[in-house]
Amino acid sequence: GRKEGRKEGGKEGRKEGRKEIREEIRKMGNKSSTDSIKSRKLSLYLSGSKKDDAEKLKLLLLGAGESGKSTIFKQMKVLYGQGYTPEERHKIRPFLISNINEGALDIVNAGAAVGVELTNPAALEAAETLRMLDDKRIFTDDSVSAVQTLWQDEDF
Repeated sequence: GRKEGRKEGGKEGRKEGRKEIREEIRKMGNKSSTDSIKSRKLSLYLSGSKKDDAEKLKLLLLGAGESGKSTIFKQMKVLYGQGYTPEERHKIRPFLISNINEGALDIVNAGAAVGVELTNPAALEAAETLRMLDDKRIFTDDSVSAVQTLWQDEDF
């Protein structure tokens, strides 16, 4: 029994078994070295990332919703960063125009609420022009002229 099994497999069987083991070890070795290379690359990337992070100034803005955190961040970007890109400027332009037109009307209405009425006929007409705007997000010649007229009025 026992001797026959060895004889049947014999040296050839053992050689074949060793080849398989060597092949498995070789595969593991390649995988291990590939993993090692990936690990080294990741370590280098992370150490560089840590250096970059160490050079950055970080600021945590806390506050309730609508308290102005985004506004402060935007102001810091303008004052200390790269400023706005042309795409960002194009995006915010309608909001800025709307804020100017609606802000001018808010001042007129707040003044009226506390008894400071516009007395100049040109200023009254300018306020009415702003009230009648179909789209307060765009400047027209009339809306620009109306804001300028209000700005120069002493009651405004």
